[in-house]
Amino acid sequence: MSAVISNSIRINVMVDGGERVVFICRRPTAQELSNFLNKRFQTKGTRVKSQLYEAREALIDKILVNIEGAEYEDAAGQVKPLNNQTVLSDQDKSHWAGILGESIDSWRDLLPMSWKSSAAMTFEDAKPEADDADTDERAAAKN
Repeated sequence: MSAVISNSIRINVMVDGGERVVFICRRPTAQELSNFLNKRFQTKGTRVKSQLYEAREALIDKILVNIEGAEYEDAAGQVKPLNNQTVLSDQDKSHWAGILGESIDSWRDLLPMSWKSSAAMTFEDAKPEADDADTDERAAAKN
């Protein structure tokens, strides 16, 4: 059963090989959601520029409090759990910065963009799916 009001949201994300990780996020505020939805696309005149992935990453980085089912490889090659208790050594940060090509400051920075994007899609408007009965009712109403 889903809680209508709770402090956290658990988001299942399917990852490589059919495995699953769980993003544990605090509930975003209405303003945070509005900002996220508005920052996905920028318009300048008649041009539309997608900022979709940047907006998704920013939202998840802001509201993510923990993750379950994730692991990382440290600079020495040892596989370890990745979660909010993970403290990266300077060697780990340097190692991953060299691989990913960007600054690594915390455990969140090791999460792939595709995982963050999948989790953030939870907060986007879903395209409503009509079931067969609904489609049949609409067709009958037109006749």
